[in-house]
Amino acid sequence: CLFRANENGQMRLYTMTHGVTGRKSFGGFEGKSIVRGFSSDGRSVYVVNIGPRTPAALYAIKTDGTSSTHLFSTSPNSADVQASTVSFTAIDNLSVPGYVWEAKVRRGALVLVHGGPRQQELPVWDEMIQLVVRVGFTVVAVNYRGSTGYGSAFECATGDPVWDILAARDHLLVKHGISENQIFFFGTSFG
Repeated sequence: CLFRANENGQMRLYTMTHGVTGRKSFGGFEGKSIVRGFSSDGRSVYVVNIGPRTPAALYAIKTDGTSSTHLFSTSPNSADVQASTVSFTAIDNLSVPGYVWEAKVRRGALVLVHGGPRQQELPVWDEMIQLVVRVGFTVVAVNYRGSTGYGSAFECATGDPVWDILAARDHLLVKHGISENQIFFFGTSFG
């Protein structure tokens, strides 16, 4: 059995064998892995992986997990900067997970607010984030209450997600020394 587990901001692949206790990592990728199909002979699985420092790439992995072949990448460039995992403390003391991509030269900051709310931001390669960081903006992505991947208690936490977004802003003010008038917000859908 091949399955994907969403755990603490990572979407990893695992296998389980009938009658055997426990699961085994499949593919060994970090970031977000998505099964896209199987070869016609059933001996390989096609997996797209978006890693913390690499854009989307397609792999063929033997179903027994013995080998993988890189088939295609969306871009030859790797990330200039990788996300750091952070947590913010909301006004009601809820610990809120997120990620920071730190700019080398600081012109300001961008707070990313994902759609959903039953979605999540992941620490994977993203063209827009890399571009914004390259031009001098630190990027913070907040997985506000209601986001998936952090357990049912977090997904069903009471309170206002705006508290979590403001905690991310406060993190930028205090930990990164970015002034309030240099912090911008970007969101889609629910965000």
